[in-house]
Amino acid sequence: MTEFLLFRLYGPMASWGQIAPGEVRASWAAPSKSAILGLIGAALGLDRADDDAHARLHDTLGFAVELRNPGLPLKDYHTAQTPEGKGPWLNRAHELRHDKLKTILSDRDYYLEQESVPALWARGASAPALAELVGALQAPKFVLYLGRKSCPPALPLEPKIVTAATVQEAFAAYIPSMSTQDFGGHAARGNPRIYADRDAPGVQGTAAAYTSRRDGLAKRSRWRFADRAEAEFTREVKP
Repeated sequence: MTEFLLFRLYGPMASWGQIAPGEVRASWAAPSKSAILGLIGAALGLDRADDDAHARLHDTLGFAVELRNPGLPLKDYHTAQTPEGKGPWLNRAHELRHDKLKTILSDRDYYLEQESVPALWARGASAPALAELVGALQAPKFVLYLGRKSCPPALPLEPKIVTAATVQEAFAAYIPSMSTQDFGGHAARGNPRIYADRDAPGVQGTAAAYTSRRDGLAKRSRWRFADRAEAEFTREVKP
């Protein structure tokens, strides 16, 4: 049996950025491991430059996420003013006071009313205590958002620790007290998709498709990421 930390992410918009070196800012269909561990780091109050602390989260926590409602895709043609030259800029107002501004353009992908449930579990004695992470998610040190700062959560995260043999059983046992439908959200249809580390409890024996996703952490302070092996499969939900 394994202890899993589960919590629910739901908001008007979410965007889980893929590698975006140019003007097209695409989004993964489901939350990435780097995004979820970044959210955990924000809840704990970790500085982005603290590479060791972020590496510890990445190396000692297993990851899976269940996509309960994939949401509706939205594309935004985005314009933003930025100052010419290099900072440092203290804040957005300081940037816009610069006497020479330029406009940058980008296409950005979002998902509307997406609902997902991440799951984390400890790998070894050096992993942070799941109870500590529950407390951090209930009273985060920094503001939490769903991939982008313009995408705040619309409902409480409701973190819970569940003991189960597999991630499938853990997801089945997690039922938030507040339903998205109570707040105008759309009901999910069909069986939810699960995206998980290849060695997640319960992956063996499933009809999983194995892929590579570039959301493993290489160096947080430099925004460098590495390929991560991932399994994708379906959890059957009885009507």
